[in-house]
Amino acid sequence: MRKLRFGTALCTILGFLLPVSAWAIDDFDWTGAYIGVEAGTVNTDSTVDFSDIDSATLDGRGTLWGVSAGYNQQSGVVVYGVEADAATSNLNDQGDYTEGLDSLLTLRGRIGLTDGRILYYGTAGIGGGEANFSTFRDDGKDTPTAAMGSGFVTGPVMGAGVEYALTDNLTLKTEGLAYRFAELSGTGDTGKGTYDADYKPSGFVLRSGVNFHF
Repeated sequence: MRKLRFGTALCTILGFLLPVSAWAIDDFDWTGAYIGVEAGTVNTDSTVDFSDIDSATLDGRGTLWGVSAGYNQQSGVVVYGVEADAATSNLNDQGDYTEGLDSLLTLRGRIGLTDGRILYYGTAGIGGGEANFSTFRDDGKDTPTAAMGSGFVTGPVMGAGVEYALTDNLTLKTEGLAYRFAELSGTGDTGKGTYDADYKPSGFVLRSGVNFHF
């Protein structure tokens, strides 16, 4: 399901921005450093594995906003480089099974092809974030306690995007990133007995931003 969402979102992005390539009447030099701001949405398809019942899938949604910095090197029509970003998020899914993501940081390589002022790129690297989860299960007998955990988790991130140069120093970008981070674990009590829960955060980020190139 995560791969399907990623593919659908990416096709939508490319289908919307491809006509912009017709505006690329001037060459643009992508080599150099840049800084930027960005905002978007985060959608999760995280799972919780239980020791006594079947796994559950969580479907959280939230927004995020942050800053980024990177460096590009252009060789012919090929552009490659590295980018780092840091964002805060308000993802806080509520219910008997809850999850939260307070921050998202990534360090990624980028490589793509340029047609003048437009750049199509793929990206991959490592990411991390401050995550939390809680699962409350009540069998109606004694007082139950939730299984919960929180902490900074890391894992791989990958995606693709499109960037367009408005001027010699200003570009707009839209990208999608899929992430899958290490698990958090906790122990709870249904009121009848204890159980273990392993939360595996994963999801998809769709965001847009503005970069200033030096």
